[in-house]
Amino acid sequence: MTAPRTARERGSRLTLLAALVAPLLALTAAIVLLPNGHFSVVAPRVRPVLEAVTLVAAAIIAGVAYLRYSLDRDRLWLFVSLAFLVISVHQLIFEVLLPPNAVAWADPMYPWLAARLEMGVLLLAAVSTDRAPRHAEWSAARTYVTFGTLAFGALALTQEGILLVTVHSGLNVPTGGSSAVAIGTADLLLGSVGAAVLLVAAGGLLRSTREGSALVWLAAALVMTAFSHLHYLLEPTLFTDRVSTGDLLRVAMAAILVMAILADVRRSYAQERDRARQLAAAFEGQRLRVLELEELDRLRADLHRMLNHEILHPVAAIRTLAVTLSTKWDRLDEAQKRHAVHGLVDQSEQLRDLASRTSDDDLRFDRHLERTHRRVGDVVGRVERTFPHLSDRLIVVPPNGERDVVIDIDERRLMQVFHNLFSNADRFSPHGSPIVVETERADDSVVFSIADIGPGVRAEDADRVFAPFSRLAGTIDTDGAGLGLYIAQQIVEAHGGRIWVEPSLAGGASFRFSVPVTPPQGGAS
Repeated sequence: MTAPRTARERGSRLTLLAALVAPLLALTAAIVLLPNGHFSVVAPRVRPVLEAVTLVAAAIIAGVAYLRYSLDRDRLWLFVSLAFLVISVHQLIFEVLLPPNAVAWADPMYPWLAARLEMGVLLLAAVSTDRAPRHAEWSAARTYVTFGTLAFGALALTQEGILLVTVHSGLNVPTGGSSAVAIGTADLLLGSVGAAVLLVAAGGLLRSTREGSALVWLAAALVMTAFSHLHYLLEPTLFTDRVSTGDLLRVAMAAILVMAILADVRRSYAQERDRARQLAAAFEGQRLRVLELEELDRLRADLHRMLNHEILHPVAAIRTLAVTLSTKWDRLDEAQKRHAVHGLVDQSEQLRDLASRTSDDDLRFDRHLERTHRRVGDVVGRVERTFPHLSDRLIVVPPNGERDVVIDIDERRLMQVFHNLFSNADRFSPHGSPIVVETERADDSVVFSIADIGPGVRAEDADRVFAPFSRLAGTIDTDGAGLGLYIAQQIVEAHGGRIWVEPSLAGGASFRFSVPVTPPQGGAS
């Protein structure tokens, strides 16, 4: 998928190169064929400004390229930065600090040629470096300082070598020209080599599979630099007060390259911003996932507390009945023994049922109700048998006209409602105080009420008291998980009834819940 696109991109790049090279070749040919042509003008005031502008542009390019290198550690930008650093420092010394006509060397061109040659070599190294970023142990700054030191050391050696070869050997024979600076054979040779290196580097960038429009503009800038190099040799204006086509090409190259690299930095910033947004979104997703897992862990702990809450009642009842039978066996009559044994059977069945519904679906109270028809009188009798540990406190008011009323219930679950309400009354009322159970008929429902003489529930807390894990003011230090009333509400609502709390006549709380009456044709079991 990427190969055709890369081929098209390379074709577009080569087309751009051809469109750029053609007019530059024509201009260069005109300079060669018209030796008396006016391709430079005297501009003593323009020359310092020109050098200052190109110096600032080279410094900006070096700095921005270093920033790119420090971000992704791609050595292409390391060598680009070093190339323009060498040029900017060299230009600061030899073309700004030294004014025109201030150079008294026998061949003032050789330091300029050496700097341009090294620039081409560094840019060629940039093209030849690996595409993948290098993750070295060295920091970006340390790497930059090390390579920069090597680059300036190589520049000094190159300048010294050129000086020895060209000046002391007599090889650099002037070829003439319209400039005050004579160009020798060695100058042309070195200049041609430098221009060739720049063109090779530009071609390497155009053939590169790297992405980014800055590379295309960098290649175009290198082509302009190479031709500027040649124009300086054909129409030398360095160290003079003249301005030539080489100077114009150099300014155009600097402007294009600055804008291209700044645009590439902007594109990189946009990519990093998008990546940061993606990471932020991923972090938010993971944070929500952590919250979800924490919620699942909390629900698991709540489920554990809920199961413990339901297990404690039958275990306490079985223990009470077992202790009663073991310590008072000889003093109990047959009816009392039979009553205690039936209680053991009921509580053991409740434990068995609890063990069989430990899955999540079975703990959802709107499912798996094993309904049977029961008379209200039988339900009240089951309440008296099921809670022997409260026998000294429990006051069950016998039902009157509603005794034979039939309700369709899951008796085991309904006993859980009574257990939770009794536990709540026992916890919040004085020790040994009575707990009163009453029934009454209300339209198409039977209402059961459990009243105590505790502190009661404030009207503003009447709904919140049924919320899971709810702890009202003044009850923080009371034992319990805050699930009993919530479980009772779920069971009652699963039966089609409702549960509420209101003040009792004795001054405590009266928890009341309704269960729909079964139509008469339903019969009773």
